[in-house]
Amino acid sequence: MVLAEFDGQVKYKSSEYLWREKQRHDALVRMGWRTERFIWDDFRNLIALRHRVMTLFPPAAARRWRPVADLWK
Repeated sequence: MVLAEFDGQVKYKSSEYLWREKQRHDALVRMGWRTERFIWDDFRNLIALRHRVMTLFPPAAARRWRPVADLWK
């Protein structure tokens, strides 16, 4: 099970919120989720971002997929 999350600085407004986020993440990991986090800088290189996303899935599944026009320029 894979969970992709976008992290922005705005969401971490206090140390209390950061602690709750850590607890939430730890609970997801205990349930068997793999979490991949992305930030704005990841979108500067779409080829690298695409590769990173594709590696989250089994190679046999990823080989069958084709990019959607205009999504990965």
